[in-house]
Amino acid sequence: MRSRQSRSRVTSVYDVSSTCNLTCEGCLYFDKDGNYSGTLKQPSLNEYKDFFLREKARGVNYPIFSGAEAGLNQDILLVASEIWSQGMVHTNGTIPINPCVPFRLYASSWGHRKLTNQWRGADCYDKVLRNIIGDKRVMVNYTINRMNIDDIFPVTNDCASHNLPITFQVYSPTTDYLSKIKDNEQKKYKFIHSSTNDYNLVMHTEDNVRACEIVKKAIRKFPDHVVFTSDLADWVFTREGMFMNEKFDNNEPPASCDVAMDIKHRHYLNDLSVQNKKTCGHPEIECKTCRAYTSIYTSYFRHKSSLLQCSQ
Repeated sequence: MRSRQSRSRVTSVYDVSSTCNLTCEGCLYFDKDGNYSGTLKQPSLNEYKDFFLREKARGVNYPIFSGAEAGLNQDILLVASEIWSQGMVHTNGTIPINPCVPFRLYASSWGHRKLTNQWRGADCYDKVLRNIIGDKRVMVNYTINRMNIDDIFPVTNDCASHNLPITFQVYSPTTDYLSKIKDNEQKKYKFIHSSTNDYNLVMHTEDNVRACEIVKKAIRKFPDHVVFTSDLADWVFTREGMFMNEKFDNNEPPASCDVAMDIKHRHYLNDLSVQNKKTCGHPEIECKTCRAYTSIYTSYFRHKSSLLQCSQ
């Protein structure tokens, strides 16, 4: 069912904010100093409405709203709500999203209380829970990294206790982040403030094995709340990245990245210009080590489809 729904969707990513209230370690939007691809110029709501109408006419039926923190510009989300009834908003969960916004809310989680405070730059774990409990739009998206594997089960337990669904992705480092830890650079930046060569978020082989075991344990314990499968866990945690074994210029997306290769899918920056570097929505991620939510599912569905074709 999920695969069929995904195939019928025409998606594009819209950055609706260029600011954030958190300073998450190795942020996928900002570079290490807090710079980003867009500009400070923010179009008017009327300009957004005209633009969204053109996008709907272009065929987009499942918009994805992101940026630094989409919850900071909810007027834009409300404009989009007049045009689309389905879509997705990526948010850190610290700001309640207007109930008139009909889209699925992906509220990111980076660990339990202590690690949330350390890696996100704010003590916001309980605040996020208060904001999302009872909100049927919410899916918690737990980003697994080398340092928060032991928090997978406690966070999943909290989600199940409050009847919140949870899914997983794996921290996918940016070029800046990998460069800093490779060179063992000791300087602290706004968005890389704790990591060193020995203490960082990048998953190693032994970390993948342990994470896979704990995710499967969570699936068995909380089958009604974990939106993941054991087969998918095996697929995700037996590789360092969805495109690790492919040959390609990392300035260009890999040929098997269904999102980046989709000619209808685009990534618009906060000034409504098109992101030309990569259209997936994560231009700063190193493609070879990408295990972001979208690449996980699209590569998995491609894999399963190829198995079905071979069996016919």
